[in-house]
Amino acid sequence: GLIAPILTYTADEIFENAPAILRGDASDIFDITYSSIDPVQSDWDYTTMNVIREKFNEVVDGLKKEKIIKNTLELVISTKSTCAASAKKADIEEFLVISKWCACELKDILGTFEIEGDTFNIARATKAKCPRCWKYHSVDEETACERCASVVGA
Repeated sequence: GLIAPILTYTADEIFENAPAILRGDASDIFDITYSSIDPVQSDWDYTTMNVIREKFNEVVDGLKKEKIIKNTLELVISTKSTCAASAKKADIEEFLVISKWCACELKDILGTFEIEGDTFNIARATKAKCPRCWKYHSVDEETACERCASVVGA
């Protein structure tokens, strides 16, 4: 409906071929009405997470320039900081595009950054790259990680 004034014929063709569940009672694209969506409640601290990502990317830029890493999925971040405690570990990993977020001891630290007195250590992931999701969670490069194996039913 919103693109109909700009892409009239395309929007109308999309509407004609859309499943009934999307069309509802509307007879054409201009009959579609939009209802407001309730705001989503989230514990995600955007301000803190954006600061973490900014500091992390500064370290990553140096690692890429020195050709130590090719991409951030090769990395693990370890911290004892509670500044991101309300967020799920998997959400942080997705947000930063890393293989692991933990409070573990790391060997061979490639870089560090600090936020409000908390130290964040960056190291290379120790597991192998999953051929499906590319995260470093696999036992070897030919085997999918546990998550991907469960998704594809292997």
